[in-house]
Amino acid sequence: FEREPFVAFFRSGNFDFKLVNNHIKPEDVSAEPSRLAVVINDIYNSSSEKDIIVLGDMNADGSYFDEDNLVVIFPLWKQLIGNDEDTTVAVSDNTYDRMMTRDTTANVEYTGKSGVFRWDAEYGVTDNSFIKKVSDHYPVYAEFRTDLPDDD
Repeated sequence: FEREPFVAFFRSGNFDFKLVNNHIKPEDVSAEPSRLAVVINDIYNSSSEKDIIVLGDMNADGSYFDEDNLVVIFPLWKQLIGNDEDTTVAVSDNTYDRMMTRDTTANVEYTGKSGVFRWDAEYGVTDNSFIKKVSDHYPVYAEFRTDLPDDD
């Protein structure tokens, strides 16, 4: 990896989880998703903590990557940000930013609500130069229950 994935442990209420953040450069997107799959599966298999959330700018769309290959590379992981979501502030309509959980674990707490937070529309910001100064991507989110008993 040019940019190694970053792993941290969090707890919110009864929900504890590992978060794996990554940023894949466009020129590395042909090889790094497969490497990321090895890393996150190793984290899952070697840890007693089975609630794992993977997220980041994977550049997994557009001219860089065929987004339909995500389910091939990550067959055991549920994609929380759909291929139809636009995560960039650019004129293009690409889903570069992704979030996923292992299909058998954090999905107990996952409420089914996830998406892209279009803060510019939410707050009525129309100045594109200002929007791009904040970030060239919109934040992605997913909601998880924190009131259930810990399941691992």
